[in-house]
Amino acid sequence: MSAPTALSVAESTGRLIEQITEFIGENASMTLDISNDQATVWVHRLDVTRFPLHNEGDPQAGVQVTSPSTYAGHLLYCKAATLLGALQAAAAYLVFPPQVAESHLRIVGGAS
Repeated sequence: MSAPTALSVAESTGRLIEQITEFIGENASMTLDISNDQATVWVHRLDVTRFPLHNEGDPQAGVQVTSPSTYAGHLLYCKAATLLGALQAAAAYLVFPPQVAESHLRIVGGAS
């Protein structure tokens, strides 16, 4: 199997951004943070009924609750070595929320 081309990575990244934006709805928003060695995707104001918290009170869990928060709803945080990896993690969570801890992923709860 050959390595992905820059164009295929850009196309995949664009498609994932579109899909996440459509999936989270108009009240939520997404922020991308890219540095030399990692990328982070933040999805703000997730609907607490669609994206409930898991493993509350477990400091090792992939999903965390913090208080107070400046955001109404929940905040999804996904970190990876590449932007494509962080977007894939965010998309995967939004479609299939994990039931166990994942080190690259957490949810923080805020006031609803």
